[in-house]
Amino acid sequence: MALATCPHVSVLFLSSKKLFCQPCARLWPIASGNDEEGQNRDDEEFSERQSHPLQHGLALARVPPKNLASSESGGHTLQVLTESRCVIGLGANLGDRVAAFESTVTLLARVGCIQGISNLYETAAIGGPAQPDYSNAAVLLSTGLSPKALLEEMLSIELRHGRVRTVRWGPRQLDLDLLWIEGVRVDEPGLKVPHPRLTERGFALLPLLDVAPDAREPSTDRAYAGMRKNVREQAIHVHGFARPWTDDWLAESPSGRLWQIADLGL
Repeated sequence: MALATCPHVSVLFLSSKKLFCQPCARLWPIASGNDEEGQNRDDEEFSERQSHPLQHGLALARVPPKNLASSESGGHTLQVLTESRCVIGLGANLGDRVAAFESTVTLLARVGCIQGISNLYETAAIGGPAQPDYSNAAVLLSTGLSPKALLEEMLSIELRHGRVRTVRWGPRQLDLDLLWIEGVRVDEPGLKVPHPRLTERGFALLPLLDVAPDAREPSTDRAYAGMRKNVREQAIHVHGFARPWTDDWLAESPSGRLWQIADLGL
């Protein structure tokens, strides 16, 4: 494999024939040979991806999850992030919750590949002031973003939906949690993966199992499916059944909603 020389010691995002360097803001070819037509096609694809601010080269990878690889190029070490499966929890108890979730799915599709959507659940709020019940769901996403970069995108999506953090455990228009990344454990200030209370909260665990029934705790390799009994006594209700996921839903005019809603009050 031939790598063009990148002037940065960078994290690059892997695609089929190119690498994207964020500091360079450009694509570097990784295939040898003179494929002018293919390179032009790649450049057109990159220009289209740049047309939306959330995409800016963040969703170029479409390869099996191998987490992290390295290559040497021109004396520089290039870290290549390939895709990993992760589950993002969605919660809201203000406004049109279903519309907020559908909008969130559209935005998450710009930073990765959507692989599944959970059923829609409703549960009473835990802690904080008196407030409405919550709607909860989960999205299975394949992405090349690092955990920290993914968290930043999630916080940006929350802000776009009017999320303001004023009261701890208070009501919110949208709450996104990085519940799980396949084979990855993160313990940093402001970010812990898996979510520390994942196995204690049915509104997080049940949606996760809908989209990733094979998910396992990365440190112990225990199957989360065996922990379902931990949340059996919690009052959680299914109020929307997920329709089979298809990328066609991301078209400009989606046909139908993501969930078949059982409770019109949602």
